[in-house]
Amino acid sequence: MIQTHSVIKTNLISYTNTDFRYVNSHWLSEVIFYWIFKQAGFYGLIVLTTIVSALSLGIIFVFSIKRLPLVSCILTSCIYLFLILDRTDIRPEIFSYLFLSIFIVILYKFRQKYTKLIFLLIPLEILWVNLHINFLIGIILIFLFVLDDLFSNKLRINLKTKTLFWVFLLTAASAIVNPNGIKGALFPLTFYQNFAFPVEENQNFFTLGSIFNYATLLPLEIPIFILFLLLLIQRKKSDLIDYLLFIVFGGLIFIAVRNISLFAYATFFTFAKLFSPTLKFFVIKLKKIILENKYFVLKTFGMLMLCLLLIVNIIRSVSLNGFGLGINDNGKNALDFFVKNDLKGPIYNDFDFGEYIAYRLYPEEKVFVDARPEAYPKEFFENVYIPMSQDVSTFLKFSNLYKFNSIILSTWNSPISKNKFLSYLINDKKSGFALVYFDDYAVILVRKNSSNRYLIRKLSVDKNNFNPNSISDIKKLTMYIFFFEKVGWKNQEIKTYNRLKILDPSNCSLKASLYVFSPKYAKLRYINPDLSKKCI
Repeated sequence: MIQTHSVIKTNLISYTNTDFRYVNSHWLSEVIFYWIFKQAGFYGLIVLTTIVSALSLGIIFVFSIKRLPLVSCILTSCIYLFLILDRTDIRPEIFSYLFLSIFIVILYKFRQKYTKLIFLLIPLEILWVNLHINFLIGIILIFLFVLDDLFSNKLRINLKTKTLFWVFLLTAASAIVNPNGIKGALFPLTFYQNFAFPVEENQNFFTLGSIFNYATLLPLEIPIFILFLLLLIQRKKSDLIDYLLFIVFGGLIFIAVRNISLFAYATFFTFAKLFSPTLKFFVIKLKKIILENKYFVLKTFGMLMLCLLLIVNIIRSVSLNGFGLGINDNGKNALDFFVKNDLKGPIYNDFDFGEYIAYRLYPEEKVFVDARPEAYPKEFFENVYIPMSQDVSTFLKFSNLYKFNSIILSTWNSPISKNKFLSYLINDKKSGFALVYFDDYAVILVRKNSSNRYLIRKLSVDKNNFNPNSISDIKKLTMYIFFFEKVGWKNQEIKTYNRLKILDPSNCSLKASLYVFSPKYAKLRYINPDLSKKCI
């Protein structure tokens, strides 16, 4: 885009659907990320994301503490922390959270007192529509405040109502200021039409609950339930806008779990406002039960416990991820191997791996598919990609059509149907491909033909090439166990499990990984060893 001074509107990185036209709803975010990356690499992107995330929470937090008790705001932050942290990846959506915070603060200020800041929402919407698909949230927010203003004033229209209504109309109209015009403005209402592939973050709570253990979703569900109770308990202190925000943004979560952070930013002030009198009520009751000096001790103890919990979580996070700047480079070793050994395409890859392959190999190699469903026709997923991983004959048909020379697949995050497909490619000689690389995250295979004969003789690997005793990383060993279970390498699975037991005698790491999934799904998908009960 920087080279041509034009917005990408076709799927350049794919060889299967290169000319497919799609709406690039976050082109400006891509340009910003690219510029930051050119200046400071991945670490620059991490710093940018951290700053934007901190600003998003900071704006709504500062607004709240100026109007509400500090303790209520701090406790709301602690309760909402899981909702906010759930979506802090380096993605264009971080800008949506920033704009959402700005919009809601300006709208609340206007609700309290007429301010010309309200007109700032119009140019902000023009920026938002070019940064991320959630720009529609800004228009919805203004509409909710219009409804609140109308009903709060018993349908009487005053200057504030007229101003807010005109801002709503002009903000909605400004959404067409994007490279795709009307089509781009309507894209949030039509993008799902191409989503024939089930993306985890676009599932609702009920669907996720059938796959994952419901208990793992509790940190996301509890704040929503508490706010629901607060709205019931504090009915007299609740305004119409409080109910509107809860219903609309709560509904968005149950449509797609990826909207969880939108709910947090949109309802933060409402939660803190209603939580404050509830907290005050319990404090008064507590003071009556115990003497003042004992209450002070109890209060101090409570604050110390809160600090201790935060410290424990920080220590846990550092022990899992390390301290400082860093990136998850799970696919790096596989692509290093591909480049070092001068392997060639056309490449068959899975949904999870596409964008990283493109980042490393484009333009010399293009991808079969990547994690942008909107950039592919729906029929491609329904008639090609999904059937290929479910039926061997379909895979062979398209393998001959596209003339795959190499295959790159992630092995960690895969559905049950893909496990059989993975086992077929690796174990069945009739697949026509030879395994030349595998690690805890990925496999690479090349086609058995005369061009690759030397490569296969030089690089070919099998189940006997693996020695778990050289690995001391518990997470990697756990991932290897799952991989061996999928492809049926039982001896390697047992050896790896025995190595893991030496490093982690209580099996806590493996137990935690299995626990993420619901018991039914875990039993279908993975091994279920005799796990220790010593783990929390």
